[in-house]
Amino acid sequence: MDAAAIPACAADGASPLVDEARAVFDATVERAVRHFERGSPGESAVWAQIAAHFATYRHAGIYASDALEALLVEIARTLPPIRPAGSRARPGDSGRRRTLHVMTRALPVGGHTRAVERWVRSDEASVHALVATAQTEPLPPWLSRAVRGAGGFYESLALPPRDLLWRASRLRQVARDWADVVVLHGHPYDVVPSLAFGVDGGPPVLLFNHSDATFWLGARAADVVADMRETGRRLSLERRGISRSVVLPIPLVRREAPPREEARRRLQIPESATVLLTSGKDFKFVPFGDHDFFALAARILARRETAILLAVGLHDVRRWQSAADRRAPGRVRVFGPRAEIADFQAAADVYLDPMPATSLTAALEVGALGCPVVGFRDPVQPIFSSADDAAFAGLAGHARSPAEYERRADALIASAELRRSEGSAAAEAIRTVHMSPGWNRALECALDALPRRHRVASGGSYGTAGAGDRFLASFESAGDPGFGLSSCVAASSRYFDTRARAALFLEGLRGGEGSLHLPAKSHLPERWLVIGKRFLTTASSLGRRISHSASR
Repeated sequence: MDAAAIPACAADGASPLVDEARAVFDATVERAVRHFERGSPGESAVWAQIAAHFATYRHAGIYASDALEALLVEIARTLPPIRPAGSRARPGDSGRRRTLHVMTRALPVGGHTRAVERWVRSDEASVHALVATAQTEPLPPWLSRAVRGAGGFYESLALPPRDLLWRASRLRQVARDWADVVVLHGHPYDVVPSLAFGVDGGPPVLLFNHSDATFWLGARAADVVADMRETGRRLSLERRGISRSVVLPIPLVRREAPPREEARRRLQIPESATVLLTSGKDFKFVPFGDHDFFALAARILARRETAILLAVGLHDVRRWQSAADRRAPGRVRVFGPRAEIADFQAAADVYLDPMPATSLTAALEVGALGCPVVGFRDPVQPIFSSADDAAFAGLAGHARSPAEYERRADALIASAELRRSEGSAAAEAIRTVHMSPGWNRALECALDALPRRHRVASGGSYGTAGAGDRFLASFESAGDPGFGLSSCVAASSRYFDTRARAALFLEGLRGGEGSLHLPAKSHLPERWLVIGKRFLTTASSLGRRISHSASR
C-alpha cells in the first residue's frame, strides 16, 4: 500500500485523524498540568494516564510526549517516602542478580505476559520478583510458578486498592529495598512506573519495549530501552527522544509440541488436510485498505481443496466465523482466546501471519517448532510486520504485496518438501536468536549498557509525522471507530478521589460541547469495583459447581 492509498488521509501529508487526536491529547495534557499547578498531583496523575491511554489507541502523530514526561517527573518529585508494614529488606548476598519485573496486569492470554514468564525462566543468573501496579485477580498459575521457582516474590499494588501516588511510592521503595535492576513491562499508558522512577537514585531501569508500534510512557524513567527489533529501535531513537537503546529479542523457551496425530485428533482434523494456522486479537484482522486477511485466505483456500484454516484468539467468534463462512463455507474454523494453543501449533502445516498487524510472538512460537511462516511487510508501516525480527532476516517468508503473500502460501501448501526446508530454516534461526544461550548473551549486553545507578533521562528528538503516522491513525480508527476520550476517562476514573469523581459526574450532568458521558460504574471508587468483581467471580464459580453437581 502506498501513501496515497491510506484511507482518510490528505495527499499533502496532513491527516484529519492525526490532527483531531492531537488536539484532544494536548487538551487533556493541559488539564493534567492545571491540576498539578493547583496543588492536586494525584488528580494530575490520573489525567496524565488518561491522556497517554488516548494517545496509545488514537495516534496523535507522536510516539512519546516530552510535555507529559516532564509533568510526570514533576509529580514524581512530590511523592513522600513510605515504608509500610511488610517492606522488604534485602536478603543476604546469594551471588545472583536481583531482577524486579514491573507489569500493569498479567493477563492469562497473550504474548506480553508470556514474555515475562519466559524471561524469568531463561535468566537463571537472577532471582526474579514481580510487582503489578493494577492486578486485582490472581496471577496466571504458570507465571506464579515461574516467579516462585526463581526464588522471588510477587506483590500487587492494587490490593488493597490505593491511589496512583501511593502505588508509585511503594514501587519506588520496593525497588530500592530489594532490586539490583528493574525491568519495565507495563501497559503503554501506566503512569505508576514513570512516577516511581521519575527521580534519580535506586537501581537502574531497563524498559522492555513490547508495544513498539504505539505511543508509550517511560522515556524519562528508563535508563536504557530494550527494543525487540531494529524498526522499534529506530522509532525509539528518532521519535521518542530516547538516547540509549539496545535490541533485545522476545525470549522463548524450548518446549516439546504434542504429537501431530494426537493434536489433530483432539481438534477433529483429518490427517489428509493441509492446516493453515493464524492467531491474534481481533484488531489485527480488521479489513483496512487493500489489507483483508480473511478475503485473502478465502482465495488461497479456493485454490487448494485439502486446505483448511484455523484462526485462534479472536474474541468476537460469531462475527468472524460468519464472515469466513460467507467467503469459504466450511473451510475456516474460528476459535476464541486460549491460554494454551499447543494443539493448534502442532497440527499446523503453514502459519499465516495476520495482516495488517503481525502477531510476532505467535509467529515465533510456531516457527520454532518447524512450521514455515508467511508474513506481510508493508513499506509504509514496516513495524506492523514481523519481517525485521532478527530471526527472520534473510529468510524468504515475508511478502511485499497481498498477491505475493498468496503466492508464497500457495507454494508451501503445494510442496511438503518446501514446508520442511523453510520450516527447518525458520526453527534454527528462531532458536538461535530467541532462546538460550543466544538470548542470554543479548540480555547481558542490554544489562551492561545500564548505569550503576538510576538517572532520570532528559528529552531528545521527537521527529515529525509522516505517512506511517497517517497509516497508524487510519488503522486504529478502522479497528475501533467508537473509541474516544470518554473510554479512557471511564477506564481510569476509579483512581480519582471522591471529590474528583463528583466533579466528573456534575460535568456530565451539565452537558455541553466536549462533556464526558460515563457509565454509572465509572463514578464508583475502586474498592467497590474490586469487591463487586470478586462477588461476581465467586458467584459464577459457585454456580458452575452447583450445575456440575446437579448433572452428575
